[in-house]
Amino acid sequence: MKKITVILLSVLLLMSITLSASAYVYEEGDRTALVNDFAEIIPDYDEETLNSKLEQISETYECEVAVLTVNSTDGYDITAFADDYYDYNGFGWGENDDGIMLVVDMGYREFAITTYGTAIDIFTDYNLAQIESAFVPYLSQGSYTDAFIAYYEKCVNIFDGYNTYLNDYGGEGEVYIPSDDEYDYIYEDDYMYGDDYYTPPKSIISYLFSPKWLVISVIIGLAIAFFYTSFLKSQLKTVRSKPSASDYVIPGSFSLTGQRDVYLYSNVKKTPKPKNNNTGSRGGSSFGGGSSTHRSSSGRSHGGSRGSF
Repeated sequence: MKKITVILLSVLLLMSITLSASAYVYEEGDRTALVNDFAEIIPDYDEETLNSKLEQISETYECEVAVLTVNSTDGYDITAFADDYYDYNGFGWGENDDGIMLVVDMGYREFAITTYGTAIDIFTDYNLAQIESAFVPYLSQGSYTDAFIAYYEKCVNIFDGYNTYLNDYGGEGEVYIPSDDEYDYIYEDDYMYGDDYYTPPKSIISYLFSPKWLVISVIIGLAIAFFYTSFLKSQLKTVRSKPSASDYVIPGSFSLTGQRDVYLYSNVKKTPKPKNNNTGSRGGSSFGGGSSTHRSSSGRSHGGSRGSF
């Protein structure tokens, strides 16, 4: 009887701990840390600095940026693990839970990036590839702090590019090209000195390739070519052109005895039949192309990428 009582009390204790932990994670208005280094690959002081940087850019761009490291995904696919951890642990900014998370599994040396909400449009497939190229070399070298700093810096760069795309181009992908007068103004403004504008002296190369010198060079070249060809022509006074091709053939020297057509080879081109792709896609804006999407176990649509190091 005592043994049964102990077992029941243990089960109740575990349930109360689990419920209290869940209440903390899902408590309204509370956010988990943006850096969760369960694999313990980031020094404590670096982890605090990185977490502070991620909180700052998350607030600035209103899109949460997070990092998670683990020693194992407990047999789950790395992408599914990343999506579920994001969905079930209170990540994301605002009512739409906008955000991006990098998950690193040290056990299988894999990584996955999951995006949700507006982050799917911001971090397109192309932009995710750019992020990977920034941090993967550091992961491979074992420079984990540098890898996450590179991830953070690339996210900032992409956020800035997206905001410029929206603010300057109106989200239509129209590139504004200044006129020549505006280029001159910008150039002079960069070299303002006191009350006057200072224009740096031009190099010899710029002079040689100026329109004036190009025209002069062409005229000189044509003149030299004309006189040289005239000289060569004067040396060929004995040469006379013939009115027809038969004048160049010796009579009776050509005789056709037979003819036939010979098949040599064929050139065949094949076009592969298009295949159906079950993976979803989200066109979003034209900023950096589109984003591939998939469904997580919660039924929410995520973007992202994965790889190894």
